Amino acid sequence: MRRLQITPIVDKSKFREMFEVYMKELSLYDDTIAFDRDGKCNYIYFENYWKDRNRFPLSFYVDNALAGFTMIRELSPYKYQIAEFYVKPEFRKDGNAIGFANAVTDLFGGEFEFSTKLKN
Repeated sequence: MRRLQITPIVDKSKFREMFEVYMKELSLYDDTIAFDRDGKCNYIYFENYWKDRNRFPLSFYVDNALAGFTMIRELSPYKYQIAEFYVKPEFRKDGNAIGFANAVTDLFGGEFEFSTKLKN
């Protein structure tokens, strides 16, 4: 069973760990992604997802196992951007990615904007 939930601040460190794995994977296709001396991604908006009213960190679950995440930004009323979207490799089957994408758009309604890297 798939489900998604707004990621509470108490789970932010788990979210950050998964986010770092995602960024390392994504950096194989995008040489503009930078990391600090400790190997953490320089993503200046990360903390804003728990502070700004127009940003939403969502976690994906499959059978109660953490399967991925998305970071949604509201651009204007009923217009959203999927800023980041990640499904762990072991959950990239059985239609999980498209299932989560559909659940996100159903949850928010409205118009969505997203982009992808052609190399990815």
